[in-house]
Amino acid sequence: EGDIHDDGNDEVQETDSKQPQKKLPQSNFLSSNLKELKEVINTTDEDAFTKFCDMDLFSTLPTAIHRLQSAIETDDLTRDKCTVIRSTCRDHLDLQRFLVEADFGMKARLNYDEKSGASSSAKKEEVNEFLSPFSKDVYELGEVIEESILSNIGSLANLALKNSTAMKALIGSVEMYETVIAYYQEYDSQKETNRPQITSMKEAVMKQCRIDFELKSFEAFNTAIMSAADDADEDDTGSRLSATIQAATKLVGEIEPVKNLFPPNWNIDTHWAVCVSNVCSNDIIQKIGGPVCRNLPDLSTKQLRDLITWIEFFCDSLESAYPSIAGKKPERSPFDTSRGDLFHGDGKEVRVEDAMNGLAWGKNMLWEVHHLAEELYETRNEAENKSEEEEELLPPVVEDVDEIFSIHPTTTIEENGIAEEETEKVDEYSVETTDTVETTTADDDKGSQCQLLPSTLSKLKEAISAPDDAFVKFCSLELFSNIPSTVDRLKYALVTEDLTENNCRLVQNTCKEHLDL
Repeated sequence: EGDIHDDGNDEVQETDSKQPQKKLPQSNFLSSNLKELKEVINTTDEDAFTKFCDMDLFSTLPTAIHRLQSAIETDDLTRDKCTVIRSTCRDHLDLQRFLVEADFGMKARLNYDEKSGASSSAKKEEVNEFLSPFSKDVYELGEVIEESILSNIGSLANLALKNSTAMKALIGSVEMYETVIAYYQEYDSQKETNRPQITSMKEAVMKQCRIDFELKSFEAFNTAIMSAADDADEDDTGSRLSATIQAATKLVGEIEPVKNLFPPNWNIDTHWAVCVSNVCSNDIIQKIGGPVCRNLPDLSTKQLRDLITWIEFFCDSLESAYPSIAGKKPERSPFDTSRGDLFHGDGKEVRVEDAMNGLAWGKNMLWEVHHLAEELYETRNEAENKSEEEEELLPPVVEDVDEIFSIHPTTTIEENGIAEEETEKVDEYSVETTDTVETTTADDDKGSQCQLLPSTLSKLKEAISAPDDAFVKFCSLELFSNIPSTVDRLKYALVTEDLTENNCRLVQNTCKEHLDL
């Protein structure tokens, strides 16, 4: 008798392919056809093979294949949350299982006849020749299903993160095949040519998942960074770093859900975690000025604190998901940004040990940044605390600050006892020019200041008038951070413009702005 099982359950359970069940559940369709097959094989007639070939299923098989192929190629798989794939895979597996049972059972009957000396109704080659066209068509249907999964759903990463129910249905469909393959492992090991085979699409789906998740990690950063670039100055390191931290926080937060969604032997979560670790650590290193962290001093105290807090969150999240990396020392140095090979030579399996090394490397590299940022943060705090202590010893702030700004340069010179003739040197500021250039004196220039100077002096007045933290507010004036770019702009203007053609007016305007500074 063939290895035929009668079980009325209608759903294939997802199991680890290394631990096959003793019996596989069967649909009503499969149960009824296997029952008929069993009766044909166990018949006492000598024409068992003839009755075998006359079974109804073989005549209706082409129609069933066409129906399943039409369903998988025309339906909107994402809209139906992969239920179409799951039902199609179940029906397809019924056909494949029937063919395997038919091949195994009919040949077992022929072996029995041969050993018992009974007249055989056919040879094994005839069984192969009869089943071969059906096996080929059913196996090709499996290839169509695989192609639909890879091309009609879109990004598997987006499906996993946005619709976990649909992704579970897809994973269950793929695992159904692996369960059946494990169940018929002994049959498959006989390696006869032209025998019915069970489709395996797990390798292709896993590979596409890895590709989609890796692209997802880059897309998340590109979107956040481009958005930040629209809202910030080109040289605004702090804003770009804040955008990176925001994108990285979202990615790190998705490690655990992915880990809980996929079967452990898929290792999708491991690969995803390494992708997230690599893209986060490398992008942050770039934003802070490379391994030497030359841009760290450009960050505000708040941005430094945000960076320190995020790195602690990143490291805690990795160690929580993968405890083995705690205290692990990777082979690469902390700032070695080369990318390790995560896969075996055939690309089918993730090198788990290499992946753990990659995660440990990302964690350790950012911890080096954490150390440098924390030192700078503490230094700034000490300086600010010290300045506050010094301000407590200063005399009271002048109540009428207007007096400070009403002092003319010549008055200051006279109060310090400088000779009258020295005072007159200030008037050398006056310039006599041709009719095309206006005459400008120090007093005139005071009245014709550009808009930058009055607004900045107003802010300076507010800072000095502050009842507390005057020095801190003084140091935080926006102009101080803008001076380098303003100086570069003025230098560039004088170097590149044709000064003669512009009647030296550009020089005059540049000098005015320079004097404002």
